Amino acid sequence: MLVADFVRLLEEHSGCKANLIPALLPDMDVPCAYANIEKARRLFDFHPTVTIREGVNSFWQWYRCEGAEKKAFASHAWGGWCG
Repeated sequence: MLVADFVRLLEEHSGCKANLIPALLPDMDVPCAYANIEKARRLFDFHPTVTIREGVNSFWQWYRCEGAEKKAFASHAWGGWCG
């Protein structure tokens, strides 16, 4: 999943448009990366069952109940709380 796709999921849940600033990839950064969970499968019998979309939805439900009541969403990322 691209970072932009992940941000879109957060935008859908928040109802806010992210205030993204385009930038070049730093020279030391990798253009893409992949998670390898084979060791976790082998050692812990780990088999993920939650999709990224489901995980973001669960996070957002938790955040609305826990985080939003205590503190507005980070204004530098979302342009202030708009929910």
